[in-house]
Amino acid sequence: MNSRILRTLIFFGILAVGFLTTAFMMLNRITPEKAPVEEHVTPVTVQSIEHGARQVKITGHGTVTPDREVRLLPEVSGRITDMNKMLIPGGILPRGAMLVSIDQRDYKAQYDTRKEQVTRAALSLKQEQARQAVAREEWELLGKSIPEDEANQELALRIPQIESAQAALAAAESVLSKAELDLERCTVRSPFNALVIRENVDPGQVVNPQTELAVLAGTDRFRVMVSVPVEYLPWITAPEKSGKGSEAKIIQKAGSKNIIRKGQVIRLLGDLDTNGRLARLLVAVDDPLNLDNKEEQLPLLLGSYVTVEISGKTMADVAELPRSAVRNLEEAGAGGLDDEALWVMDKDGRLKVEPVKVAWRMPDSVFVSTDLRDGTRVVTSSIATPVNGMKLTLETVDSITSKNRSSGE
Repeated sequence: MNSRILRTLIFFGILAVGFLTTAFMMLNRITPEKAPVEEHVTPVTVQSIEHGARQVKITGHGTVTPDREVRLLPEVSGRITDMNKMLIPGGILPRGAMLVSIDQRDYKAQYDTRKEQVTRAALSLKQEQARQAVAREEWELLGKSIPEDEANQELALRIPQIESAQAALAAAESVLSKAELDLERCTVRSPFNALVIRENVDPGQVVNPQTELAVLAGTDRFRVMVSVPVEYLPWITAPEKSGKGSEAKIIQKAGSKNIIRKGQVIRLLGDLDTNGRLARLLVAVDDPLNLDNKEEQLPLLLGSYVTVEISGKTMADVAELPRSAVRNLEEAGAGGLDDEALWVMDKDGRLKVEPVKVAWRMPDSVFVSTDLRDGTRVVTSSIATPVNGMKLTLETVDSITSKNRSSGE
């Protein structure tokens, strides 16, 4: 047998062995079990929808100003003889309290003189009245011996003298009233419950009607001018003449604490803010310094820049949700930036995108108008890659902790 035939036989033998081996392995192969593919589940936080009537809240800012402020001037001249110890910047004075006393001696002397003049004028009038009584008796005794002429009768009965004495008495009484008023004006009193903003006098100083004694602000009420967008006005009650305006809450930051006072809208100003073209409202704040309240609270200070939350009218059949719950449809995976939607967790625990109309926006929450039923779960947390129909689960304490660890918190 030559070598060529031998090589051919070896080649076919190898092929036969390989074929038989492959056939044996295919006949006796082990089929592995298919492992189930686990679907990714995203933990989320949710809030249930509850429809109902909700009161609109309008937030604005403004500066606290006095409701009443007066620049106090004396009405008489003289030297300051006494001064209220609370007449200092920041001092609190009740209505009618003495602020300063001006030397009264000159005015007291004038008063006594004018009083004596009134006494003499009254005496002169009585004397003329007595003379008139005598003249009337004489006129009646003379009878028809004197022609009955009206001018003659007036002269005979001393009517001109009586009228002159009456006029003199009235003039003396008027001058006395002026002297009495000047005497009273020597004591300058607070015209209302007041906070001293500024004082400019000292005991011994000579003052006149052009001297500024002090600047006072009323403590019974402060006010805040708040600027709000014009489109918010239909939701705010601002009485034109009388009635009750919308209630408000005034908040002043004081470090880690907030100074909070109740207020009320009392007026809508007739022009717009020239800077932002915003409407302007006056909000009154009663007892801003907390003088009538026995609880120890910080006062609301004049000049403070405050936040004002106005309680407007009520919207019907809306649900309140946190602002984070409202997504634009582009974020949800469809639509444009102007369209808004909610991420809803359906009964099967899957994500569903529902269009929504936002009826009112506030700093931390929104009022939405939607056809979703009460109890529908709205996703309030963020999802990295939202896909309609993806599997969701309620976030637990463990998942929150693991999330914080992965973010380095």
